[in-house]
Amino acid sequence: MKKLTIVYHYFAHYREPVLRQLCQQLSADFQVELMADEKADLPALKTIPVSELTAGLCKFRRLKNIWLGPWLWQIGLLSGVIKGKSDVIIFLGQFNFLSTWVAVLLARLMGKKTYFWSHGVYGNEGKLKLFIRVLFYKLAHGMLLYGNYSRDLLIDYGMCANRLHVIYNSLDYKLQKSLRGQKQESSVSAIRRELFDSDSPYLIFVGRLTPVKRLDLLLSALSEVNHNSERDVRCLIVGDGPEREAL
Repeated sequence: MKKLTIVYHYFAHYREPVLRQLCQQLSADFQVELMADEKADLPALKTIPVSELTAGLCKFRRLKNIWLGPWLWQIGLLSGVIKGKSDVIIFLGQFNFLSTWVAVLLARLMGKKTYFWSHGVYGNEGKLKLFIRVLFYKLAHGMLLYGNYSRDLLIDYGMCANRLHVIYNSLDYKLQKSLRGQKQESSVSAIRRELFDSDSPYLIFVGRLTPVKRLDLLLSALSEVNHNSERDVRCLIVGDGPEREAL
């Protein structure tokens, strides 16, 4: 039986449905191993107790994350690549994970197939950042991308189309599909009336409330718009995180 390893910095709680599905479906053809730290660098971000999730389905090897600002070195990753004897390794495609640079090169020298699971490029990178990011992506045999937009950009930047595979970024598809089937326009209107006391236009943000999102700029811009316009624009923020109290 072939062996597949998936390497992350940590598995956030929203990855649980995807991981469970992967372990269940791939276990017939692969021995699946997950490698990550169990602690996040963001205090407000919940992680999956992977050792419990994978019991009976996948193996779990715990890494230790050492953060130097935005840069990450994962203790145990290199020895895991050497000793794990995986045929295929999927890395989280973050170029600021310094140990991944070494690990993917080591894996290739050992004859293993390597892939990056990543957003890819966003299209707003500076020249230096874009150069480093594309150079990093070219280290692997292929990429598993969240969308076609990044795939098209990477092709424009010189990457081979047959190495770029769009797998999207679903969270809990079965649950989402069920909820979508229950949605009715009347319920949407009712929720809107519950949240806002008028029919004013509103903006929605969905995501983790972290400093890098700069949601303070959104609120400041909203204040400017409402100060200089007769329209009363509202804002709905859906999410949680360390910036909630400040926002």
